Amino acid sequence: MYLLSSTQSAKWQTYLYMVWTLAWKNIRVKYKNSILGLLWSLVNPLLFLLIFSYVFGHAFPDIENYTLFALTGLVIWSLFPVSTSQSAQSLLEGGPILKSLAVPPIVFPLSSLLSSIFQFLFTLIPFSFIMLSFGYEPSIHIWATIPVMFFFFLFIAGLSLLLCSVHVFFRDVGLLWNTLMPAVFYFTPIAYPTTLIPEHMRWAIQLNPVFHFIAPFRQLIYEQQWPNMQSWWLLSATGLLWFIIGLLVFKALQKHFISHY
Repeated sequence: MYLLSSTQSAKWQTYLYMVWTLAWKNIRVKYKNSILGLLWSLVNPLLFLLIFSYVFGHAFPDIENYTLFALTGLVIWSLFPVSTSQSAQSLLEGGPILKSLAVPPIVFPLSSLLSSIFQFLFTLIPFSFIMLSFGYEPSIHIWATIPVMFFFFLFIAGLSLLLCSVHVFFRDVGLLWNTLMPAVFYFTPIAYPTTLIPEHMRWAIQLNPVFHFIAPFRQLIYEQQWPNMQSWWLLSATGLLWFIIGLLVFKALQKHFISHY
């Protein structure tokens, strides 16, 4: 029993080391010969912030400190499209390795997701200074963003596992996902408040899982208020449910991956 336990422990350590190594390799390859390096992760959200502040800042004069309002939505959104799009391609990019070595397929989407989280955590440093410059005053509420982000990571992990596993069989999935991203972005209340949506249509926004993470994150940072129990229940249930679904689909399809590369 002890020998079996030791073998399993060594195997898991090897897998974790592979995930870490591949994640770091993804970052190095992506920013190889780049002058700004990881700072490029800031460019896209900052461009949107400038556009929002210039265009929508005048459209919503009732929103106090609109720049900070928009930034609290952009910060958490910035992780979503990058991580899911990269993870969707991960199994296909790792196909040659999987065909020649006995590597668990889940190593590739997890390493892709981990590299995206590394980049996101790095961008939080300059984003924090930007928020401070626009009037953000840290409070105890900031600590409650940790469970929000934890369940957001679970949600993204589940969705990434689902996308990458289906993408092996249907190569249009990656293209379709990237096409849908702008629609999901504007369907999510990032640049505008939810009060702008007519009451009889607000049920539709509840169908957007990203909304259940951005709303409490913004409430904690921008409004500095505690989300109600319904918000906590929805974000935790959304994160766990999507993770379980993604993991189950991945496990069910992984035995057919090799034959479809």
